[in-house]
Amino acid sequence: MNQAFNAHGTRLITASFDGTVKLWDLTLPHEVLTRSHPSGGWFYGVAFSPNGKWLVTTGADQAAIVWDVVSGKDLITLTRHTDVFKGATFNADGTLLATSSAEKTVVVWDAFAGQVLYTYQDPLEVLKSAAFSPDENMLAIGSTDGLTTILDADSGQVLRTLSDEQ
Repeated sequence: MNQAFNAHGTRLITASFDGTVKLWDLTLPHEVLTRSHPSGGWFYGVAFSPNGKWLVTTGADQAAIVWDVVSGKDLITLTRHTDVFKGATFNADGTLLATSSAEKTVVVWDAFAGQVLYTYQDPLEVLKSAAFSPDENMLAIGSTDGLTTILDADSGQVLRTLSDEQ
């Protein structure tokens, strides 16, 4: 199970291997929205946009779905990876989305046009996570070998690689 808070800490999204995503308003005793995976698979990752208006869910079907928090309707479905999506994250202004996959790639998207801006591929390791810096200049990517690669968020050029052993 994965989960994420909105920026204010008032809402929580939970993704489960039972194929459901639940949106919780923490002032209420129950969830406010439950969604089943559209293809019957399971959800793996979840993230709120910085403004809390949108969510992104990722799963076993090689798709990331950006959806509206209020209506629960899909805004856009992003498909580029050929293996399980490991996670997704928005940049600070919510215009970019980075998705990571078991296929050893991170794709950076225009979050609402669905356009791929660039793809970073690791030759050896699964890329498990990605995080934009608060100033939106860098993108950190974590891999299963304990390395963190820092990219220029605009160009995708490698700036630095950090190792757990350093």
